[in-house]
This record gives sequence, structure tokens and C-alpha cells, in this order.
Amino acid sequence: MVVVVLLGGMHGYQSYQLSQLQKELTTLRGELQALNVKIKEVGDLQIKIKDLRGKNKIIEDLNRKKSGPVLVMESLSNSTPAAFGSPT
Repeated sequence: MVVVVLLGGMHGYQSYQLSQLQKELTTLRGELQALNVKIKEVGDLQIKIKDLRGKNKIIEDLNRKKSGPVLVMESLSNSTPAAFGSPT
């Protein structure tokens, strides 16, 4: 009789532990899904950052290329007399 009561108590305790572990597993799976969503968002942001850096480099290259001719034209404009080309 004592053995039956002891076995019943152990079964009840194990059932309680199993229930608690199942709840914890459900919680952890939910957290894992949330983290997977965030991982995807971070990956998407890294792709956007890489794309924007590439576009920024292209803009910088274009700005560098245009600065030479623009400076030459500005220098010519400054060295030309104001009266040159204007009707007198």
C-alpha cells in the first residue's frame, strides 16, 4: 500500500514537472519565432545599407568628377573682364 501511494505521488510530481516544461517550451518557441522575425529584419536592413552605400559611392564619384570642369569654368569666368562680350 505504501508503495502504491509512493508511486502515485511520484507520478503526480512528474506530471507537474512535465506540465511546467511544456509551458516553458511553448514560451521559448514563441520567443524563437520573434527572434527569427528580428533576424530577417536585420538582414533586410543590412541589404538596404549595402545598397545605399553603393548609391552614395556613385554620387560621391559623380561629384568628384564634376568638380574639376566646374572649377575650370569658374576660373575662366573670374579671369574674363566684365566688359568683354558686353555691348559698349
